Amino acid sequence: MDLIPVLSVTTRHWFENISILIMLILLYNFIPSRIYRNKTVTFSLLVGVLFSVAAAMGILVPWTGTTHPVIGLNGVLIPLAGYVGGPISAGIITGFLIIYRILFEGGMSYTPDLVIAIIAAIFGCLFYESRRRKIISLPPVLEIFILALLFAGITVSVLTLFPQAGDHPDGPLYLGDTGIVIFFGLFLLGFTIVQIDRKRANEESLIRYQEHLESMVQDRTAELTEINAFTQATIDSTADGIVVIDLAGKVKGYNRTAREMLDIRSPAETKEVDLDIIRLIHYHLVEPDSFEDSLFQTPPGDDSVITTELTSRSGNIYDLSITPYQVHGEVKGRVLNFHDITEKKHGEEMLISMNQKLHLLSGISRHDILNQISALKLYVYLLQHDPAESEVPEYFNRMNRTLKLMQQHTESSGEYEDLGIHQPSWQNPGAVFLKAATSFTMQGIRFSASDIRYEILSDPLLERVFYNLIDNSIRHGGKVTTITLSTECNDGVLILIYKDDGVGIDPGEKEVIFTKGFGRHTGFGMFLIQEILSITQIAICENGVPGLGVRFEMNVPSHSFRQVQDTEKEKSGQ
Repeated sequence: MDLIPVLSVTTRHWFENISILIMLILLYNFIPSRIYRNKTVTFSLLVGVLFSVAAAMGILVPWTGTTHPVIGLNGVLIPLAGYVGGPISAGIITGFLIIYRILFEGGMSYTPDLVIAIIAAIFGCLFYESRRRKIISLPPVLEIFILALLFAGITVSVLTLFPQAGDHPDGPLYLGDTGIVIFFGLFLLGFTIVQIDRKRANEESLIRYQEHLESMVQDRTAELTEINAFTQATIDSTADGIVVIDLAGKVKGYNRTAREMLDIRSPAETKEVDLDIIRLIHYHLVEPDSFEDSLFQTPPGDDSVITTELTSRSGNIYDLSITPYQVHGEVKGRVLNFHDITEKKHGEEMLISMNQKLHLLSGISRHDILNQISALKLYVYLLQHDPAESEVPEYFNRMNRTLKLMQQHTESSGEYEDLGIHQPSWQNPGAVFLKAATSFTMQGIRFSASDIRYEILSDPLLERVFYNLIDNSIRHGGKVTTITLSTECNDGVLILIYKDDGVGIDPGEKEVIFTKGFGRHTGFGMFLIQEILSITQIAICENGVPGLGVRFEMNVPSHSFRQVQDTEKEKSGQ
């Protein structure tokens, strides 16, 4: 039973051709994005080919019922090809239909086919250019509606002007159906393509926006990476150790100095380690109990800076400052800054020590000079009270000796004035010893310094130390022929050993030789040696065997000596 008896045969054939339209829509929808996005000549060529394939199916499939290759289904495809792909697309499908008619149906004897094909291509191209150049800004659906309405009317008009008897038994009903079918076919297919275009345009906009966002993210990531690298390089270049912790005391970041100072070990790609900063600091302190854990237990809103002083097992002294860091006004953690003040502390201690020693020297020198002045006054008094003639020369001799002694005290005090004025520096004791020995080359003594691969931190008057030791050996050692300087390193302490082959020192004098005023000369030489060395905590004692020569041992603490690399020694010595 026929379900649509009212419609003509042509109309019913159009419903059968819906599969061709669906195929065209599917093919159009699957045009590759890279071609669809740019809408170049390639896109127009592809649209022309797709619409030509659909036209070919409309001609070749036997059940289409289309009596002419242009009128009907193909009358919808030509203007839409021009509307979507422009002149190139319209030219491809129109050329295909005309060539097909010439080759397989005996030429273009039926005039309406050619006229309708040309008009369809022109209308489609006109609407394409209007849309592309934005000559008339209309919604796409309204453009399709106007195109469908105009082309349906023109098709009916052309068929009316160029009738051909016997072709269409339905007569006027055929022309009406043809106009309706072209209008609705063109409008519905165009509407569907417009929706596909809108959907794909939205997708393309999203893709472009996503690509734009990804590009912005990449640029921002690169910028942040560069900023982080610059910031990390700046922080790593500082001499202070910097550690960042959260409110729970967990380490979140640190610089190179802090890593070496606290011996932090973590993967190279991360600065965050699962360590408790309190336990970490306790481990490295000489006296862990001296560190107050309450320093990290301040309220989260407290933005005050806390400072304290720490002494590590290595002997270094650090000034620790704890500063909160905030995010949007809220304290999120704290920054620990470990500033090494070891040299500063040692300098302060040396300054205090030198002030005390200078004060002591000043008092001793003043006391000695006052004693000598008192002796001079006594001799003057005796001379003023008619002494015996035989006593006068003796009084003058004693006065002369007293004046010489005062002069020696004054000169020795002058040497002491330079003590501690200059900053301690790293010096090679072997080189300094040999330099001091050059002042005694005429004494017939052989001087030797073993291969000393250490530098010691000492006052610039270190040369005076060795000068006084050599002078003491020559004055009091009898016939000295050899003087040597060597080193030993035991339990983190460097020992400088000064030896000669003289008579040595009596056991009863070993403890008092460094006392000011002791000895048969000025009494300042050995005392000055001890004072110069003590500036950098170097202790000196005499452990020689009487009769076999002296053996002075200078004990250098770990923070006051360092080993010199072979390459550095070669550079400095050659």
